[in-house]
Amino acid sequence: MKRVALLIAILVIAQIFFPGCNSTTPHSDLVVAKYGNSKILMSEFEKAFTKNISQSKAITDTVAQLDSFMTLYINFKMKLSDAAARGYDNNASLQSEYIDYKKKVGVSYILEKQLIDPNMHKIYDLRKNEYRLAHLMIRPDSTGDEAARKKITAILDTIKKLNNFEEMTAKYSSDNFSKTMGGDIYYFTPGTFLPEFEDAYIKTAEGQVYPEVIKTRYGYHILKVNKIQARIPEIKASHILITFQNDAGEADSVTARLRADTVYNKLLAAPDDFAKLAAEYSKDQNSKDNGGDLGFFSRRMMVKEFDEAAFQLPVNEVSKPIRTMYGYHIIKVTDRKTLVPFETDKETIKTNYKQYRYQGDYDALVSSLKKNFNYTQNDSLLAEIAKVSGDTLKNPGEAHKTEWYPKYADKEVYKVGGNSITVDSLFAFVNASSEFNAKQVSLAMLNDAVKKQSADITLETAALNLETKVPDFASLMDEYKNGIYIFKLQEETIWNKLNADSAALAGYYEKNPNKFTWPNRVEFSEIFAKSDSVINLCKDSLSKGVDFNDLAERYSERAGMKEKKGKFLLQDVESSDLSKEAAKLTKEGEVSAPFKNSDGISIFKLDKKEAARSKTFEEAKPEVSGAFQEEETKRLEKDYLKYLENTFSPKVYHENLAKAFKN
Repeated sequence: MKRVALLIAILVIAQIFFPGCNSTTPHSDLVVAKYGNSKILMSEFEKAFTKNISQSKAITDTVAQLDSFMTLYINFKMKLSDAAARGYDNNASLQSEYIDYKKKVGVSYILEKQLIDPNMHKIYDLRKNEYRLAHLMIRPDSTGDEAARKKITAILDTIKKLNNFEEMTAKYSSDNFSKTMGGDIYYFTPGTFLPEFEDAYIKTAEGQVYPEVIKTRYGYHILKVNKIQARIPEIKASHILITFQNDAGEADSVTARLRADTVYNKLLAAPDDFAKLAAEYSKDQNSKDNGGDLGFFSRRMMVKEFDEAAFQLPVNEVSKPIRTMYGYHIIKVTDRKTLVPFETDKETIKTNYKQYRYQGDYDALVSSLKKNFNYTQNDSLLAEIAKVSGDTLKNPGEAHKTEWYPKYADKEVYKVGGNSITVDSLFAFVNASSEFNAKQVSLAMLNDAVKKQSADITLETAALNLETKVPDFASLMDEYKNGIYIFKLQEETIWNKLNADSAALAGYYEKNPNKFTWPNRVEFSEIFAKSDSVINLCKDSLSKGVDFNDLAERYSERAGMKEKKGKFLLQDVESSDLSKEAAKLTKEGEVSAPFKNSDGISIFKLDKKEAARSKTFEEAKPEVSGAFQEEETKRLEKDYLKYLENTFSPKVYHENLAKAFKN
């Protein structure tokens, strides 16, 4: 019993002096340090450490390295506690900066994570197939849009009953290009066309007609999916082009066909002669000398007949002559690409998404968020403002000068998530936007402005609520808030206390004269040439008394030195091979013999030599200022850390810290 009592006493003492050392304490809950009334648990420390160093390295780091990081981390945590003690959480300027940043980053986060990223992945999956489509189109005419809709709806009802899509297309379609071909508009890859079209064809089975009328900016459509097949992203092909012109320059399709057949038969006899025959027969001047190579291309980049034949060919096989508007083509497919990973295709998908689908998805997202935030809009107020402004207000920027404006300025236009937006706020937005600058105030303009401003405010409202829903975003915001607090602390405890006036700098210079010195320096001029003949000409001219710098200006071939007359200003003797060679001269004005170097041949003239010496205060002032501020910053930082240590009495539990990453 005495032994049990002794053991209990030892455990109690251990818990007092070594918190977290109980063998039953979970690894993540071990206390690795404390400061003031706060503790740092193992889970927090390991998370912070791995943010700065990779997990694999963290596992193998020594205790000394863990201790070093712990010192930095405790300093960081004590600074945040000091920021709290200084009331930064209630500092209006800091909180305004934080909220502005949260809105900006939060909106970007929402658009990327909730809109762009998921839709891009959806499009990537859809792009694994391609769809051959046909359509019957009715364009609204003088009878109006509603008449066009009724007409095509009746046609669709007939097609559903009689299964006569091609017949009705030939009879009624406004697309004269495709109506004679059963409405065929060839292959489409998702993510590259109108979303109204895509949303329909990806839901339609092969050989079926989409059961509803589709409206686009071109008119009304009935859509049929003729084929669905795995997409080939790109093929590489070569061709031999036989144009319709004969040797006399006349249009002669018969002769062109005979010549194409001749070339094709030669290829059947000697398949490896494709490049040779392309050089001999092809009329495509851009490819004939390169074996007819057209490089890689995707669907719809070539004319339909060429495209269809090429994408059906196996690699290294040759097509029969294919007729297009340009003549007859004999095609050989030389390579074929497979589907690429999402990351490789990402930029292409993003470009197409922004062009075709982004705005519609953006509007839908905003509409959904508005519903969540109980959006309300005062349409009668907007109509009244449009009415009182009439045709007189040509520029929204002049609204505040009108007689009617004070009456409406404080009235609520709309409300979203508790934010009440007044007429005054709306016009401030309008005036700040170049889109509405000098635009006459009308109901349409006001509604457009409300749509854009309310979308911004709705997204910002959602951004301010992200922290409660997305832990990663909350962590990011904490990091930013900590950053602005640390910056403010540095400003208050260090930067604002730096006193770098002339007297302080002069005093520092006097105390540290050996820090600011010049090395041995030389100033010289050079005539540089790449040939012996030029150097010998200059050497001969110098012997006759011609001015050295005039010769350098005339003959020197070193880039950028002619206009400087070959002059190199005072510089460290050891800074280059040129300065070292020039420094071998002893008297000012002395000229060297020709000197061969890696670039060519040089002749030097010594202009000035100066032995190593201390810099004057004026010469050293920029360096003095930098060194003084660096030293003062370190001193003030040290003083501040000492203050934190005295205030928070930090302690590290090394026996627990040594267990990091060893669970």
